[in-house]
Order: sequence, then C-alpha cells, then structure tokens
Amino acid sequence: MSDIRVLNPNGGWCWFQDERAIVHGDQLFFGSVASPSGDLNVTSVDLKNGASRTTTLHEKFESDDHDAPALFMREDGQLLAMYSKHSNDNVIRWRVGSQPERTLEVKSSHGVCYQNIYRLRAESDRLYSFFRGDAFNPHYITSDDDGDTWKYGGRLLHATGERGARRPYLCYAGNGRDTIHFIATEGHPNDVANSIYHGIIRGGKIHRSDGEVVGELSSANETKIKVTDLTRIYTGGEHRIAWTIGIHLDRDEHPYIAFSTRRDDAGTDLWYHTARSDGTRWHERELAHAGSRLYNAEKDYSGLVALHPHDPNVLYISTNADPLSGEPLLSRADNKRHWEIFQGACANDRWTWTAITIDSTSDNIRPIVAPGNIDRAPLIWLRGTYRTYCDYDLAVAGLLAAP
Repeated sequence: MSDIRVLNPNGGWCWFQDERAIVHGDQLFFGSVASPSGDLNVTSVDLKNGASRTTTLHEKFESDDHDAPALFMREDGQLLAMYSKHSNDNVIRWRVGSQPERTLEVKSSHGVCYQNIYRLRAESDRLYSFFRGDAFNPHYITSDDDGDTWKYGGRLLHATGERGARRPYLCYAGNGRDTIHFIATEGHPNDVANSIYHGIIRGGKIHRSDGEVVGELSSANETKIKVTDLTRIYTGGEHRIAWTIGIHLDRDEHPYIAFSTRRDDAGTDLWYHTARSDGTRWHERELAHAGSRLYNAEKDYSGLVALHPHDPNVLYISTNADPLSGEPLLSRADNKRHWEIFQGACANDRWTWTAITIDSTSDNIRPIVAPGNIDRAPLIWLRGTYRTYCDYDLAVAGLLAAP
C-alpha cells in the first residue's frame, strides 16, 4: 500500500507489555528499543500530517526488545512510560513527560521484566502495573498519584516448576473503572504444553470467567492462587502448545483474545486462534496459518496477531504462509519467503483475508492497532530483519488510517 510510512527507522518490541502504542487526540505514541544501541525510545506521530518525533527515554539501556516501555496517558495529559530490563536487575523505571527517570527496586530472585499499566477509577483512581518478578511469577505495583510514585502491591499468581520457578505469560485488559481481565499460560512453551486460562480482578479479588471468586488479590509476595485455578479457555497438549498474544474488551465488556499454537517439534507449523466470551461461555476457534517460527532458537515466536481494540470482528496477522491454505508466501520481488501483514474481517462467523503488505523484500511482523480513540485506529508493525530478540534490523512502519 502506498500509504505505508516509516515512523521510526530503528525499533523493536515484544508483546508482553501494554499498552505499547496509544492514541491521544490527534497524536499516536509508541515505544520501542533500538538495536544494537539499546536506546529506549518513545515516538510521537501527528495523525493529521504524519510528522513524527522520537524521544530517548534511556540511552544504551539494553539491546533487547523485551525492554519496550508500556505507555499510559495521565489525567494531566502527560505521558507515563514504564520499563524494565529483561530480568537483568530488580529495578522498575518510569518517566512522566519530560521529567527525569524515577525508579523502584523490588525484591526478586529472578529480576523483573515487562510492565502493563491499568487504571481502576472505582479504587480512587489507583493505577496498577503488572510485571514479571520474583520466581518468574506475575506481580503488581500500584500508584495513588497518577504514576508519580509507585509501591509494591503483591503477587498475582503462584507458579512453580521442576526447577523451582515457572514462567506464566500474561496479557491484560481493563475497563478503566473496576475490572482488569487477564489471560495466562502455565509457563513458557519451551517448558510446558501450555493451555490458555482467563481470570478477572475486581473488588480486591480474583475471579474465574463466570464470576466465581478464586481468592483474594494478594497484598504480599506470596499467593496460593495458581494459573490452573482460573477458567481454562483452550486445552493444550503435545503438538498443540499454546502461547498468549493479546486480549481486549468489547462494548459489553466481554473479553476477546488471540493466541498461537505450535503443531510440531520444529516450529514450522504455527497457528493463530481467537476466542470470545459472550458473558456465559467462551467460543474458541482456529483463525489462520501462522507459518513458521521467526528464528530457530525460539520455536514459538510467530509474527503475531493485532486485535482491533474497538472491533472484535477486525484483526491483523503477520504470517509467512497463506492464512487459509498454509502454503509458503514467496515474494515475487525477490523469490524469498517473507512475513506479510493481512487484515482479517469476520462476517457471518467467517473470516476473510486482505493483504496489507504483499511481495515484500523484508519481513513484516508484530502488528499493533493502537487504542485510545474509537475514530482513529492506526496500524503499526516492525519491518526488516529479525535475527534474535537482542539482534534485529527493524523499522517501525505503519498506516495512520488503518483500512
């Protein structure tokens, strides 16, 4: 498409920190990590004229896409950016607008990683940020002054494995008022034949999908609540190993999610799935062929799915296979296999696919539809070469008016 723009010539992100991109008024903001410099950046884009500006939050932070910041727009119109290293220290960092970086050190045997920021107005406008911390388990911190200062809150879930620690992977979505939803795996897909689970945080308690209370949200570094105590949406197993991708809420505040599965040992047969709650039960289905792994060492790394935050019947996928047939996508430009972006649209319970990128000479991966304005939903993604999560040559490309 001729309207595709390069918004930042050097940037990468993972998918377990949110929001990675937001819209506020006529401005798009997204965070990224440059490689190999490790500069941690936020880019702002004027959606009216396409002008962009990149600001460095922290120079030479770490060349690792897991360090991408989570973004949140405060009540005063200042942008809050929170970030952590990839489990290499115990420090959570944040910046508010142009103010200097602030830090909070938490107790953790395995460092900290990922930030996910949500407001609950019913709790006196308290902010929560969920992160991976002690024992590789999910924990949270809270702020009662709109992100100026933070304190440790507690452990969200308890997960242990053969080596004393197991890494659940979570994605979150909130209604901004009184509820935060999340989806989770038991662990990393290299270690566990994952299923997908759903839980709800409301009124200081953790609930299953049907509202049944599992237990109190812990305010300490320990909890008895396990991932498997939650509602299981998808049952994993050998050659159907699942991994969380994303979650949003529809107009009725019912969650809809995306996840991937691996069907072989080599990571050459990946699939995308969706699931949607009607308020009573979950409806899960296969969505499309996801193609192959991004690189050999990470068999479950797919190009990912971007759910539309305002429309559960629209989404975007990155795949190097035909979404329907699974045939490899060979570019007529260089006769090589590349990841391309497709738009999916659902009508009458049937998904149809339209190519956003086609016959590319580089890969197009990890799309995001930025939330924040129901009338503006820009689509951004990473374009270039992805060698590992620490070594990539990627630009941030996008459509400021998503099709």
